Amino acid sequence: MKLKYKFVVRTVGGKKVAVAVGTDNEKFNGMIKLNDTGEFIFSMLNSGDFSETELVEKIMEKYDVDMENAKNSVASYIDVLNKNGLLE
Repeated sequence: MKLKYKFVVRTVGGKKVAVAVGTDNEKFNGMIKLNDTGEFIFSMLNSGDFSETELVEKIMEKYDVDMENAKNSVASYIDVLNKNGLLE
């Protein structure tokens, strides 16, 4: 899976946000607030095509968490992205 639109991640008011760029800004006009884990997952999906399993493995490596917590975090985040029509 990957993001449907191209985004840039910036810091606004001390918080990380993602904003669609170029012509994608016309299709998705808004900002997405990101926490650290969200920023990590979002950046991966913005740079390429990853399976849910690959995302779980990367979260486990980066944050030194067990598989169950990583799966829950990834599944929850993917669910939000899907509900908002942001994934291909």
